[in-house]
Amino acid sequence: MNRKFLVLIIFNFALTMISYSQIIYEQPQRPTFEYITTLDIATGRPTLYWTPPPHNPLYPDPIGYIIYKKFVDPLHPLGIYEAIDSVLVPATSYTDNSTSFNDGRVTYTIASKGPTKPSQTQDPHSNIFIDPNKTFYDSCNNAITLFWDRYLGWGNRIKKYDVYMSNNPAIASFVLQLSLPSTTNTARFSNITQNQDYYFYIVATKDTTSIGGLPYTTKSNLFYKRTAMPVHPTSMTVDSIMAEDDRNNIYFKIDPSTELANFQVVRWEHPDSTESIFSRKILHPFSDKYKTFYSDTSDSWAARTRPFYYKIDALNSCPKIVKVTNHANSITPNIVAENNMQNRIEWDELFIDRAIPERSDNYARYRVIRYAYKATPLPPVYLPETDQTELIDDVSELSGDPDPYSIKFCYQIEAFERNLLGQIAMFSKSRIQCVDIIPGVVMPNAIMPADYTTGFDKTRNILAPTITFRANYTLSIYNRWGSLIFSSENMGWDGHMPDGQLAREGTYIYRLVVHTVGNRDVIKEGSFVVVYK
Repeated sequence: MNRKFLVLIIFNFALTMISYSQIIYEQPQRPTFEYITTLDIATGRPTLYWTPPPHNPLYPDPIGYIIYKKFVDPLHPLGIYEAIDSVLVPATSYTDNSTSFNDGRVTYTIASKGPTKPSQTQDPHSNIFIDPNKTFYDSCNNAITLFWDRYLGWGNRIKKYDVYMSNNPAIASFVLQLSLPSTTNTARFSNITQNQDYYFYIVATKDTTSIGGLPYTTKSNLFYKRTAMPVHPTSMTVDSIMAEDDRNNIYFKIDPSTELANFQVVRWEHPDSTESIFSRKILHPFSDKYKTFYSDTSDSWAARTRPFYYKIDALNSCPKIVKVTNHANSITPNIVAENNMQNRIEWDELFIDRAIPERSDNYARYRVIRYAYKATPLPPVYLPETDQTELIDDVSELSGDPDPYSIKFCYQIEAFERNLLGQIAMFSKSRIQCVDIIPGVVMPNAIMPADYTTGFDKTRNILAPTITFRANYTLSIYNRWGSLIFSSENMGWDGHMPDGQLAREGTYIYRLVVHTVGNRDVIKEGSFVVVYK
């Protein structure tokens, strides 16, 4: 056998073996699974893309491709892949219309379908999934934090994650907010508006520049978040403060359309400034948005001598103050009786919360109410309105009335916050505070006592003071040796001795004490004579 014939035999044998090997390898080669994405984030329908395997005479060419999806159930907690569909060549993509990225994370793999057997499956791919169980809205800080499962299937070839956001689901409305490295799976968005719709989706980019290809991109599910918060009150006001002897009554209004249920009455001892921080006191937390009144009975004695400042806060669940009323204060009068029958009335300035724009031009006016007393009740007298915080009330003109006025005069202050139209925006009324004036007192210098049977002429027969205002007094009479012979409350001396006999003519001593409050008693001492002719 020559050499040429031997080579021919070997060559034919090789061709036979190659042909035989094609018959043995019935499975086609695997396709290259490129990525999965969704073409419409509204529906989230997954679309798979792959590249057919290159022709190799050792393997049969695929006649189609089989789509597998991972299912998890109680019997397969780690998941099991099941074929859900197949396509014929030359298809290189497949859309699963039975599934949506918006329902959760989904995992696929594919295999080439051969004439008799399929190829092995490729490595699986899973979509980016913004997880609603991990993503949360921080209403206390007005922020949304997104958490997502990274794309599975590209290994470390992911270049970046781009996060898009919009306030409506229309794709054209989304704006790129962040571009983040591939190692990141969280993003925080601040300055989020309450009770607003927010939509997000994420795009991952695969870096294929090193292999000379165009970069692939894949989209996540469409994530929706409503920053639902209880509706805040649009308006809250303190309308008035009415002071009584042992309390300050605060009247207020809260917008009834609010959905909040956390409020508090707060008090300061100064206007709302730096120094007020240390006197801040939460008086009354409450939940009823229809509540309009609170009575502050704490520190009632302090409230008689200095103003208290009040406001109402509305709080969210954080709890964080989200709405505040105007600040308003009580009014405390200070009254001094001067020696010339004039009463000086001074009071606190009404605080106007000009930090609130609609109150910036408001102004204060005051009115003093005088309460005077006789044997029968008298109506109050309203003194002229003023923009000052003090007033002199001359009551001397009331002296000498046949039905004398009491030395007790009481005053109450009404403070009005008015807008430019003159309308009352807030009203504060003080408690009533009283003072005893220093009355004029005249004592007779002689009396002519009369026997009980002959009748009396008060101006001649009775030693009693003439007081310009009605007042209580104590009158004491002494003889010339200093012995007390008469003492009475609010009653004059008719000249009779303790034994019932008329006093002898001569000089006697009196001591008169006209009682007023505040250790301001009027004491008058002197002598008079008893005569019978």
